[in-house]
Amino acid sequence: SFGIIQQLEAFRYDPEAAIAALPPNEYLTTTTLQPQDWQCDIPPETECDETQLTVIFMAYHPDRLGKALRQIRTMLTADDWTTLVAQVVVVWNGPRHVNESDDGRQLLQFAETTSNNNNTLRIVYPLQMGLENDLLNRYHPQVVQVDRTKAILYYDDDGPFYSFAAVQGGFELWKRHSDAQVGAMAREITYGPRQ
Repeated sequence: SFGIIQQLEAFRYDPEAAIAALPPNEYLTTTTLQPQDWQCDIPPETECDETQLTVIFMAYHPDRLGKALRQIRTMLTADDWTTLVAQVVVVWNGPRHVNESDDGRQLLQFAETTSNNNNTLRIVYPLQMGLENDLLNRYHPQVVQVDRTKAILYYDDDGPFYSFAAVQGGFELWKRHSDAQVGAMAREITYGPRQ
């Protein structure tokens, strides 16, 4: 970092002393640099006191719930995950009902068993709320109603699902830079002759 962070921190707490301490440099002129001109906040907004996150799964097809069900069970029963995950919300965005598959029925049963645990798993139905089938329903505040945490982790029902260490690392990064989204999925766009 070449001491830049230390210089900025020093400038933040004592601007006049920081300017006076700068080494002479023919490329750096301090005549136009005035402390009142700087309106920088270092570090950025943080949420270091947050300890848990909410996980939102977008799902729409009862036959595709197997992977999501396994991940939800892990997040709500494994000791390491239960310290990190406050609640899981499944946004059911499909026209078919959840209970049309074995995995769907198991998901509903699992939601029932966790309801005594502060409604740890909730399944919400935006189509029954009058909304259209839209991928953005997972972000709709009236649909997901996240009020326990400030951090939200989004998944599709087919994954990919990250390890606990990867999620915890991303959460720690977000806590230090909570004014930005933290993402891990790279996308590849390949242009073919038909585009």
